[in-house]
Amino acid sequence: MKILITGVAGFIGMHVAKRFLEKGHKVFGVDNLNDYYDVQLKKDRLENLNEKNYKFVFKKIDITEYEKLSVFVKDQVFDLVIHLAAQAGVRYSIVNPHAYIDSNVTGFLNVLEICKNNQIKHLIYASSSSVYGNNKKKDFVVDPNTMQIGQVTYIPGSGLFEKVTNAVTFEEAFRPYVFEETAS
Repeated sequence: MKILITGVAGFIGMHVAKRFLEKGHKVFGVDNLNDYYDVQLKKDRLENLNEKNYKFVFKKIDITEYEKLSVFVKDQVFDLVIHLAAQAGVRYSIVNPHAYIDSNVTGFLNVLEICKNNQIKHLIYASSSSVYGNNKKKDFVVDPNTMQIGQVTYIPGSGLFEKVTNAVTFEEAFRPYVFEETAS
């Protein structure tokens, strides 16, 4: 299988890529390597993916740059896109809302358009911890019918994007490991 992973230099992206590579799949990764947190850490993760003669290709691309992303994807035939790229940090969104909207909304729209325009059959994307809002309940469950993130550009059954699409959140699974500044 040929897979594109956005945000491949992040903690989750690198581990997802590594898992697919270990199973013999060809993985293409994109990341903008922004300096929100240590860029060297991101480069070390990419080096880890290149260590074992994996079938891994990395391209430094910001998902907000539609043309660059489009050119990169156009020459490939991907079976699956796993969209993990995002501007981290709910608190940072208050300080720099444009970075947050550019990456998390415009970037997501670009990924959706890339999938639609290149007949990519399956998209998995990471939802945002923002769907939890100010809810303080420990056992809070997100109702997919009322989710705000994702419905901005994709409404199930709307005909806008009739592919197999899965949204996942990592909020609870990684809460003990989340950097203090990125915690919601």
